[in-house]
Amino acid sequence: MTLMLSTNEIIFGGGIIKKTPKLEDYIVTQELGDNSETVSCLALDRDSKLHS
Repeated sequence: MTLMLSTNEIIFGGGIIKKTPKLEDYIVTQELGDNSETVSCLALDRDSKLHS
């Protein structure tokens, strides 16, 4: 099961920010840019054909 959320902002504060390593290592943008949905659909289609 996969859960995806879309948020406008994530606020870290207090002690958690001191325990978290560089946030840049965790919060990144997608590498495929605006094409991510199309590429994902094509990959799922290919995968479904390989396993059918």
